[in-house]
Amino acid sequence: MNLRVLVVPDSFKGTLRSAEAGEAIRLGIRDVCPDARIDVFAMADGGEGSSEIIAQTMGAKRREKLVCGPEGKPVPGFYFFTEDQVAYIELAAASGFSLVSDRSTSAKRATTYGTGQLIHDALSHGAKKIFLFVGGSATTDGGVGIAKALGFSFFNEQGEKLFSCEESPEDFSGEGLNEIARIEAPPVGSIPAAEFLVIADVENPLFGSRGAAAVYAPQKGASPEDVSVLDKGLRNLASVVKRDLSCDIEQLPGTGAAGGACYGMMCFLGAKRLRGPSFFLDIIAFDERMKLIDVIITGEGRLDVQSLEGKLLPEIYRRSESAGLPVLSLSGLLQVSEEDLARFPRLIPFGLGRSDALSDPSQALRSLARQVSKVIEILPRTSRIPVVGERPANENGDA
Repeated sequence: MNLRVLVVPDSFKGTLRSAEAGEAIRLGIRDVCPDARIDVFAMADGGEGSSEIIAQTMGAKRREKLVCGPEGKPVPGFYFFTEDQVAYIELAAASGFSLVSDRSTSAKRATTYGTGQLIHDALSHGAKKIFLFVGGSATTDGGVGIAKALGFSFFNEQGEKLFSCEESPEDFSGEGLNEIARIEAPPVGSIPAAEFLVIADVENPLFGSRGAAAVYAPQKGASPEDVSVLDKGLRNLASVVKRDLSCDIEQLPGTGAAGGACYGMMCFLGAKRLRGPSFFLDIIAFDERMKLIDVIITGEGRLDVQSLEGKLLPEIYRRSESAGLPVLSLSGLLQVSEEDLARFPRLIPFGLGRSDALSDPSQALRSLARQVSKVIEILPRTSRIPVVGERPANENGDA
């Protein structure tokens, strides 16, 4: 029986997109195993590039709209829309860290207002379901920017409105969360009915020692003093939301994702949170594919301890447990110890090394895949039920 391989890489951040990594791996396997059956599906973690991957899978069309960027300046935002009225939106497309010019003040100053404008645009085109991918954010505003763009009103102690991107760009950011004294929801029915789902792969609560400000704001330029101010602001937001909107979820895992944008989506719009790895694996019917393959190959730019905690790799490993399939991981940098790997006996890691990973990443990954293919050939094959009828669709056309 021909070797049957499922290739499901994440992006090699800074060098290869997940689709490019998948193609390099496919070619490397094909060089050594020309008769192998190879299915390749690009994966993501809910950050930049996530909506494009889903759009390719679901046949969605790109829509573009000029929106308020994270610093209050216009940026060209975009999202994807399907014929059955489903929208796929990346928070990073309008409120991402890559869009800020002064990264030292991103945590305090950035807003999600532009993301709210993209959501509003999708709703105006009849969206019945909206997926929001929240990775890569510049923000720590608790999602108030999104809410403001959709008609929620925020007031200070003096009864003055806050968080208006068009009118007062200096007044809409995470830095101003401490000013919120009252929240007013828009009239019932003013926001078109739709199902909202937030894709996030972190488990942090909204505030506290593991909250959005403490863990992620330093990555967005926040000083220890800034972190204290932002955490206090998120606590204030939660207090007012609890009183005015009867939403008390700030300590739920994942509400701290994207500077609290996940919390805002859940409280302001009734969104449901989905974990990124599970979402993407479900899209490709991963569990069904387990019945039809001999080995799984995944990959990412760096395999480290964080990769083994709540990311794509451990989800692949967990869901392939019943099939007992070997899982091979290809990475640019391999930074895990034998102790780290002890919990994953079916995992076989391979690393490129920094110089190879950066000089010509595509060719280097293809070369590594050739080496891996020689290992695959000597792995014991698990018995499989013969394939009857049509096999799952293959992105790359391999039989």
